[in-house]
Amino acid sequence: MVGAGPAGLTAAAELARHGARVRVFDKNPGPTLYSRASVVHVRTQETLSAMGLADRFVARAYPLEAISLHAFGKFMGGIRLSGADSAYPMPRIIGQHVTERLLLERLDELAVPVERGVEALGLVDDGERVTLRLKRAGGAESALSASYVIAADGANSGLRAAAEIPFEGETTDAFEFLQTDCELRWSYPTGRSYLFVTKDRFLGLFPFDPDGAYRIVCARVDQDPDNLEAPDLEEIEAILREIADPDAVLVEPRWLNRMRGEPRLAKKFRSGRLFLAGDAAHVHLPIGGQGMNSGIQDGFNLGWKLAAVIKGTAQPELLETYGAERLPVAEDLLKFTDRGFHSMVKPGDLAQRAMKLFGASVMGLESVQDRLRRTVGEVPISYLTSSLSQDHGGTIGPIAGERAPDGVAVRASDRKTVRLMRAIAGEAWGFLIFAGLDQSDVGGRLAEIAQRAVTGFGARIKPILITPERPPETWPGEVLIDRDQLLHDRYGVRHAALYLLRPDGYVGFRGPAAQAELLDAYLARWLVPDGE
Repeated sequence: MVGAGPAGLTAAAELARHGARVRVFDKNPGPTLYSRASVVHVRTQETLSAMGLADRFVARAYPLEAISLHAFGKFMGGIRLSGADSAYPMPRIIGQHVTERLLLERLDELAVPVERGVEALGLVDDGERVTLRLKRAGGAESALSASYVIAADGANSGLRAAAEIPFEGETTDAFEFLQTDCELRWSYPTGRSYLFVTKDRFLGLFPFDPDGAYRIVCARVDQDPDNLEAPDLEEIEAILREIADPDAVLVEPRWLNRMRGEPRLAKKFRSGRLFLAGDAAHVHLPIGGQGMNSGIQDGFNLGWKLAAVIKGTAQPELLETYGAERLPVAEDLLKFTDRGFHSMVKPGDLAQRAMKLFGASVMGLESVQDRLRRTVGEVPISYLTSSLSQDHGGTIGPIAGERAPDGVAVRASDRKTVRLMRAIAGEAWGFLIFAGLDQSDVGGRLAEIAQRAVTGFGARIKPILITPERPPETWPGEVLIDRDQLLHDRYGVRHAALYLLRPDGYVGFRGPAAQAELLDAYLARWLVPDGE
């Protein structure tokens, strides 16, 4: 692993959690000291939950429940971000330096140190192994042989360049972003988030706490492309006073930053035994913290797959699904952030008139609120076209490639109420066997289906029976009692059905229990049976 930012740390933690040996190198002497990317979205919190880290993040983060939108001097209403269909119903504000520290704590628990002051100079891939050339802070150079290398070394990735992977993007109008973390005193209530849109500027304010600590970002057409200096607090204060509150005061700056950037996307996320993740694979406009969140999800997607192939428990073809799944997500995100940014920073005359006339009424529509909430939270991200997604119907619920819904049921072993995603947490594939409302042959045919999967693939498959009635006396796995059919409804199940959930919480396979042989073929395609 080259690079110890959020994407690299996530991938390393997942590799180690799934039992693969990993070394992590970073050319910087230490982790990030400033907040930088400061939003953790709903889907990322679910990712962190699967890693066993969400509770730590939630304890340190501030909830982003709503954003007040002001456009062209008019209050348009609030964007309600709380209420996503998740155990983590809203985004949260937390500095990147805290995010990295929590991920580093996880690596410490997994006995994986980060080797600092080590720069990757290049690599040679002979098809069987990768030889990585390293240079340490003192100047000494060495070579390291590895099965695979992940480049999470940022937008200027030397390994991406060494592999000659194009990093492309359209040239757009030049914009600059002025950023600060500071204390804010003004006439609006603190602890809330605000967006101000004018004809030529966008101003966002996002709280770190209820008492006035804020991340403030202003985007505007570049005033002086040659100016590389961080802005003064007074410069940002003047913009805030002009756009939002003439009496606003900014004090105690913790961080000041001026940045420019063009969206970029790698042509591919894999070259032989080299993989790209995070900013090395895609760079986004700094709106909404989407880049860091996407990078964490890159690392999570790649980590479990690469560990399984390294350990010999999954077929090598599994690695092809990483780029096939994550590159389209990054491409869509670039388009989304680019369109959203330009509509806020440089809206056309028609857009301005429409916003003034209809903005408040449109923002009040629940359908608009729900779409914004889901999109910002990254809940709709799916892998429907992935070869790893195999769908055979059998329900009217989520299909293969979609995010698996959470829900509650009662664990039969101790009669405690549990969340489904907590019940399947771990390194295994979660094998949900729904008994159906007609109570199919739970102790017979369904038990045989579960036992066949366990016999073939051992602890890598975790069968969970979900039944609305009393559980059978014997079952090869966990049993969840679904008396009020809450999970059956969430998954659209009426008759006995099978859902195989990937270790990253997406549906890999869906089908009726009557066609269990289709699941057998799916498992044989992607996983290596025990004993082989």
